[in-house]
Amino acid sequence: SNALKEVVDLTFDIFKTEDLTRAAQVEPLEEEIDYLQAELKRRHIKRLRKGKCTIEMGFILTDLITSLERIADHCSNISVCVTQVRENLYDTHSHLESLKSEPDDSYFNRLEELQKEYVLP
Repeated sequence: SNALKEVVDLTFDIFKTEDLTRAAQVEPLEEEIDYLQAELKRRHIKRLRKGKCTIEMGFILTDLITSLERIADHCSNISVCVTQVRENLYDTHSHLESLKSEPDDSYFNRLEELQKEYVLP
C-alpha cells in the first residue's frame, strides 16, 4: 500500500506540474509494484498448499492485489502520456523501452532502491 500511495501521489504531482524529470520515476515504481503483486500471489499459493488459507480468501486477496496493480499501471500510462504530449510523441512502448535503456542506468538504480524500500515481511 505504501508503494501504491507513492506512485499515485507522484503521478498526481506529475499531471499537475508536467514535471518530466519526475515522470521517469513512475515506471520503476510500477515495476516494483508488479513484483510485489507476483510475490504476494506466490506466498498465497504456498499458504494454500500448507492448508493455512482458504481458496475463498484467496479470491479476495487476488482481486484486491490485481486491482492495486492496475492502479499502478494507470499511473504509468498517465506519466507516459504527460511526457509524450509534451514531446509531441505518441508511442508508449518505445518510450518505456527508452527509459529502461538510458546510458546512465538511472532506471535500474531507482528500481534497486525501491526493492530495498518495499520489502515484504
